[in-house]
Amino acid sequence: MKYTKDEALEEILKRGRKIREKRNKQITGVLSTTTVILTFILFLSISIFTGNVVTGTHSAYGSFLLPTEVLGYVIVAVIAFVMGVIITVIVRQYKRKENEREE
Repeated sequence: MKYTKDEALEEILKRGRKIREKRNKQITGVLSTTTVILTFILFLSISIFTGNVVTGTHSAYGSFLLPTEVLGYVIVAVIAFVMGVIITVIVRQYKRKENEREE
């Protein structure tokens, strides 16, 4: 016999750790790339939406409180909030699944 039971178990555990580390590195890479892409989209949306000055009439629904020059910033803020919520949900689901796998 090449290994004792303890050595075989230790080898199995060591290989399992390596596989988990490799998977975690892949997931971290995907999340990092996604973050960079979303940051680029955020900067792009800032440059697109905030450069335009829209003139027009105000409605009676409260938009008269908001100058038209600020509309682009509001749109970018909403986009950033939605992206943050999506990333948070993805990370929480991943961590929950990871905890279920460990148990």
